[in-house]
Amino acid sequence: MLMKRLSKKLEALGFTKVFDGRSRVEYQRRGNSRKNFTQKVVIVVRRGEEPLLESFDPLVPDRERVGYRAVALSEKELKLFLKVMRLVKLKNELGIRL
Repeated sequence: MLMKRLSKKLEALGFTKVFDGRSRVEYQRRGNSRKNFTQKVVIVVRRGEEPLLESFDPLVPDRERVGYRAVALSEKELKLFLKVMRLVKLKNELGIRL
């Protein structure tokens, strides 16, 4: 229930859920014709480790071509993704589906 509510708030900001697994959630947002970009946010939680949040543009490699260019999140977006991160961590630790 709470995860659905958070997803709706993120959807209002342009993010759509691409993948929802037990220890990983992915959201993606595409810019309009004026702002041509793709932003992907990945939250990964592994047992016994700190959760990771990664925001990047999968179409633009970094200068060294090792990874992708990082994309910033606004304060509102970050707060919502932190709540999602806590839920994914809880879901992973308890082994339940939220």
